[in-house]
Amino acid sequence: MPWEVIVVHVPTQQSVKKYVDDSLIGVGGDMTSVFIKATSQAEGDLHLSDGGTWNVSKAHINQIRVITSSTDWDLYVLQNDNGFAADDANIPMLQVMGNGNGSLALEDDFDYEDEDATGEVHLYYLDNSGANTADIYIKGTELV
Repeated sequence: MPWEVIVVHVPTQQSVKKYVDDSLIGVGGDMTSVFIKATSQAEGDLHLSDGGTWNVSKAHINQIRVITSSTDWDLYVLQNDNGFAADDANIPMLQVMGNGNGSLALEDDFDYEDEDATGEVHLYYLDNSGANTADIYIKGTELV
């Protein structure tokens, strides 16, 4: 039985980088960082955007940071403007914190799609300990 010789070439660093950029980020390899800074948010349905730093319908969320003096709070990520009570989005709500105590940085790693295309991140913040407000910061990368 004859043996077949297969020659394998090791890819260059540049070709690997181009493949990853084109495959994971989109044509051209562009990455656009987006963020929201929303201060003094009362509990309830929140629809956060900023025309300058966040006005996208699809993003990969890396971090949600909540600054609050509350000793017992919950946070949910929603997909549309209809709010927590309706929870009628195609993708159900996602609880990212339950019984949070004080300020926390939630290191998240999920894709987010604003189903109503308003360019907002829809959240539900619940303060179980009283009437504390929260400053909410969201960092992510726009998905194309």
